[in-house]
Amino acid sequence: MPTLLRLDSSSRADGSHSRTLGDQAELAWTTSNPDREILRRDLADSSIPVIAHQTIQGSTGDEAAVATAEAGSATQAAILSAAAAA
Repeated sequence: MPTLLRLDSSSRADGSHSRTLGDQAELAWTTSNPDREILRRDLADSSIPVIAHQTIQGSTGDEAAVATAEAGSATQAAILSAAAAA
């Protein structure tokens, strides 16, 4: 079943030309595909999560190392979140 993936990335919620074009394209697609699913993602609306060290390295079985890596990822995420809010 066809699915439309709508990605918006403009930091302008109002007055964005690319969002207007996206709206027009989505309307045209839904007109010809009325019963199809649409997945919407707004890349400017939320930050991309930080990849945890364990995800990159894989499971080593060393729980202490995993806990340390997860704590570092949480700290890094908090710093990025604070910077984005500023």
